[in-house]
Amino acid sequence: MILDDQFVEEQSAGSKIELYLKDNKERHNMASRTLMFVCLLVGLSTVSSILLWLGAPYSMMFKLIGALDVLVLIAVIVAAVLFIMWFRRAYFNLNQFRFQWLYCSEGWAAGAWFVPIVNLFFPYRIMLDLDKGYGLIDEKSRDYANELSTLIGWWWGFWIVSRLTNQGMKYFLGLFDYSFLLVLFAKLGFIAAGILLIRIMREIHARENRILQRSRL
Repeated sequence: MILDDQFVEEQSAGSKIELYLKDNKERHNMASRTLMFVCLLVGLSTVSSILLWLGAPYSMMFKLIGALDVLVLIAVIVAAVLFIMWFRRAYFNLNQFRFQWLYCSEGWAAGAWFVPIVNLFFPYRIMLDLDKGYGLIDEKSRDYANELSTLIGWWWGFWIVSRLTNQGMKYFLGLFDYSFLLVLFAKLGFIAAGILLIRIMREIHARENRILQRSRL
């Protein structure tokens, strides 16, 4: 596809960009559905934890929570792999437009999640790049630019709080009242982050898909 570069201020008027965009629909659908399933499982685990705290039969609820937590762990691993696959390809497609302000190369869209310290801010900046880049190219999404960037901020905030709370639980082992509250806080933060991520993915994919459809005309 040769696209008139009318949306990229850094390029000279009338210049062309040759694009090699890859379809990302299947990765988006698989990742978003798996994330929905994870949020449902974490929600069930949260309700079970509350019932246990309120006095539900300990043996039964403890086994139920244990089984749910195992399912959550497996589902989170699968969802993380699928999400990173979608995330990297979305950033790969955006990199085809050669924006000079992009935060990093597309390889970091996958690698940043596994590097300590870097994983606290790189993924957030990359998601902002996806919002800004596809928003510039896809004129239908420009009215929602501020709204999505705000959602991205809330998503990342909930995600970081959930992670830090999980780490904080290590210091409250044996103090049931405090550890329960931290578990509850971490799970609610995780659910909020998951729901927001699904919403963000849907909007970014819609922009990406419209651009891909134009490339096939």
